[in-house]
Amino acid sequence: MNVPEQKFEVGDLVVAIADDTTTMHGLDEGAVGIITDAFCYKVCIKGGRDGWAPEDGGPVFAMEWGYVGLFDVVTRPQGVRLDGLSPVKVVR
Repeated sequence: MNVPEQKFEVGDLVVAIADDTTTMHGLDEGAVGIITDAFCYKVCIKGGRDGWAPEDGGPVFAMEWGYVGLFDVVTRPQGVRLDGLSPVKVVR
């Protein structure tokens, strides 16, 4: 399995952008935060029969990056879990 390129690096300053999923992530548009953790994990991208090889109809897996962003230490001291599709962008 190939590890994809990271969207964020630990220490990146990010801002929440307008998106239909912004409130689903618990973020207000314009909220500024910092990436505190980055981790890579295996996800299933196509289901199939357990124990079978992908070419025989078994599940197909890929690697995906996950992130933790600290936006508000009062309401969410544990941070907010983000991924590559989260409505945030790096402040340059």
